Amino acid sequence: MGMKILSVDKELELIYKRVGKNIAYFRKQRGLNQENFANELHIGGQSLISQYENGKKLSLEKINCISNYFNIPLEEFLFVQFEKDSTSDHFIDIIPQSAPIYKCAGKTYFCYFIKEQNDGKSDFSVRISCIEIKILGPKTTHAAEVKLKLAGESEVDALLIMDGSYGYIESRDINSDLYLQIVFFYYRIHRNKHYNGGVGLMRGRDEQHLLPICQYCIISKNAIANRHNSKIIKLLQIDVGMQDNEKPSNKSFSSSAIIRLTKKRDKEVYQWLKNNVNLGTG
Repeated sequence: MGMKILSVDKELELIYKRVGKNIAYFRKQRGLNQENFANELHIGGQSLISQYENGKKLSLEKINCISNYFNIPLEEFLFVQFEKDSTSDHFIDIIPQSAPIYKCAGKTYFCYFIKEQNDGKSDFSVRISCIEIKILGPKTTHAAEVKLKLAGESEVDALLIMDGSYGYIESRDINSDLYLQIVFFYYRIHRNKHYNGGVGLMRGRDEQHLLPICQYCIISKNAIANRHNSKIIKLLQIDVGMQDNEKPSNKSFSSSAIIRLTKKRDKEVYQWLKNNVNLGTG
């Protein structure tokens, strides 16, 4: 029997349908009707829950919220159908080498970002921190498990989801109040077999002040030498009209400070990486 190859859009549709079945399954296990469940989640109403359970109106962030509510790991909520029946869909037995996930699967990347530092008085400075991103083997044509490691800390689990152009790495640990999401544009050059690096957006929090943050990061398949830190800072900085030594958390930002993951910015960073970090053309 020939191998069944699904498009990314079709496979996402199947995942959303599976997630919808899982939502209905665990909701019923809790003895909740759709209206009560909507009240529990503080979202919409019965009609929205009905759409979720039919695989509609879903996003990774919404699925993550619901899986946390049921205390089910996100990976299992996405890829395991808990209520078995004769119509359960199955993943392809062999993932074709042309699948988007092979742009990143089995590789290690280094994610650099600016970390605010306080000297204990009033002056603020910046330094570069790095998260090591170890992407494991593929689970589907567009998903893989990930291990994240910040210098001096233990590894944490994450999940990589890749759509037609972007990759989303997300880690959430309700026990440690950890939340981290890294988004990057990977479909820059069609002929490149692997994703080599570029600019990304990182959502998380400033651990020093426990404040939510969203900032640029640089992702590279090779580690970047410390001698490049001043250039990395220039590539990552965002001009929001702040005074010197002004605390970012006290600044009221205007809409001009909205951070967008643009292809132009990605190309600029990618070109700098090619010139300075020996990315090659793989």
